[in-house]
Amino acid sequence: MSQSTRRGTYRRIEGIPASPGIAIGKAFTHRVESPAADSPRKIPAHRVEAEVGRFRAALEAVAGDVRRTRQRVEHEHGTDLALIFDAQLAMLEDAQVRDATIERIRSAKRSAEGAFAATMGALRREFEKIDNEYLRARVGDLKDIEQQVLVHLAGGGFSGLQTLRSNTVIVARDLLPSEAAQLARRLVTGLVTDVGGETSHTSIIARSLGLPTVVGTGEASWAVRAGDLLVVDGDEGTVHVRPDAATLRRFRTRRRRQLRRERELSRRADLPTVTRDGEEVVLLANLDLPQEIDLAVRNGARGVGMLRTEFLYLGYGLPSEADQFDCYSRIVKAMAPQPVVVRTIDLGGDKLIHAVDSPPEANPFLGWRGIRICLDNPDLFKTQLRAILRAAVHGETRILLPMISGLEEIRQAREMIAETADELTREGVDHRADCRVGVMIEVPSAAITAEQLAGEVDFFSLGTNDLVQYTLAVDRGTARVAELYQPLHPAVLRLIRQVSEASLAAGIPTSICGEMVADPVAALLLLGLGVRQLSVSPPQIPEVRELLRAAEIGRMSELAGQCLTLTSAREVRERVEAEMAEVLAAARPPSEVEG
Repeated sequence: MSQSTRRGTYRRIEGIPASPGIAIGKAFTHRVESPAADSPRKIPAHRVEAEVGRFRAALEAVAGDVRRTRQRVEHEHGTDLALIFDAQLAMLEDAQVRDATIERIRSAKRSAEGAFAATMGALRREFEKIDNEYLRARVGDLKDIEQQVLVHLAGGGFSGLQTLRSNTVIVARDLLPSEAAQLARRLVTGLVTDVGGETSHTSIIARSLGLPTVVGTGEASWAVRAGDLLVVDGDEGTVHVRPDAATLRRFRTRRRRQLRRERELSRRADLPTVTRDGEEVVLLANLDLPQEIDLAVRNGARGVGMLRTEFLYLGYGLPSEADQFDCYSRIVKAMAPQPVVVRTIDLGGDKLIHAVDSPPEANPFLGWRGIRICLDNPDLFKTQLRAILRAAVHGETRILLPMISGLEEIRQAREMIAETADELTREGVDHRADCRVGVMIEVPSAAITAEQLAGEVDFFSLGTNDLVQYTLAVDRGTARVAELYQPLHPAVLRLIRQVSEASLAAGIPTSICGEMVADPVAALLLLGLGVRQLSVSPPQIPEVRELLRAAEIGRMSELAGQCLTLTSAREVRERVEAEMAEVLAAARPPSEVEG
């Protein structure tokens, strides 16, 4: 949803921050007219098979276009980003889509355009009924394929983005992944769309290209005129249309400061993350996509604290063992000798509808997901485990189990890991059987029984995103209760302290891998609560390192003890900000400095 205010010709539009940074440029309004999907007149019987042939030819032609796009993306951005287009190819080759369309042509005497649009519309509605962000993000790929096939059937071609000039901000209702892949970084400085989310494939491509991006504005494509001067704030999720002189000056200053700060921090990437009172903190990287590993290494990460593997499972087909091995081994090699923690599949059955038999669930967040699916589907789980154990030959690789709620799940999972290693040994496949195994502490039952769990695993990873959600009974994606999602709530802090103390007593490490670490107040409190490993997204590493180097463990431990006695998240924040103003000011990102 967006909100806007007018001051003369100046307009501010709000959306969702999808790719960070500040972009300033002239608007290019990209509007695609969809070809007519159908005519009310039925085709004659003698034309039916010809229409089927026309549809098959369109699928083949579009598949060829997608393969060429994939090759270009792989050449320019690497294999991992090209996986997006493997998902599209799988849709084009999906027998259900093809057969359902042909059946409509034959039984209803519909044109190829109408039959295909009906098939894709039904599939899209099926996806949109499911209430989760990952699956909704795939609707963009469905629209992309539908648009390309319909355009081909109409005898047309894509145009518009080839006419871009330099210093351009693309403004569109939506930008299809195939269109985003065409963007030339030397010409495009930013991207704004009416729809979309931060996990859509278009947003992923924008982050890979380094384009400041705001999505989900709801109104930008009609509120912005071609040629308007725009400021895109990819940090805050705002778009400034026809900014006045003062606003433009402020954002130009912010951009210069950001660039200067980035250069300064890059020169300090090799400095150790040691607090002022001499205690070392291990700073790790969270990876959503494999291509982020290069930035993690450049920014001095001491390892990968969590490699999310969900992107491999969001296409139409399941990833093979070979595909997974290739992905994991390249990351392990790039980070060696530092460790890489691979989190096993953390998806619900609604996101794996083409792979597992999962009826609709009223509340997927509390349903069949994560380790529960893996234990119920040994073949699915073991395929991933085989790839991880094989990749471990190339460097320190650890296995992280998500959504653990009790001891029995850990024991079952470790048994399956041992079985997988035995199978690889019998087959003579090179692997490591001694990978360390850890668990996500994101369910309150796991946090409360952390002392028992610590005796069964090699490390803990505190997933604060879900831990906060489950502890406070708040869905952070629901606008009406979003303000109740408070990572600094004393109840959450007490659970974190309990987990930290349990791991310390057992002699195993605990890392924090949630968004909580990106908040300077929370990061300082985590130090005081006993956490000595923090895992953040690669771009955040330099700023977090500067914060930690300015902090004192002793002072933060005392402050954390005081915060545990407070009654609200607001009181906690005020207490930390009041007592740590000097440290927080030193760590404040340039985007917060006005001038």
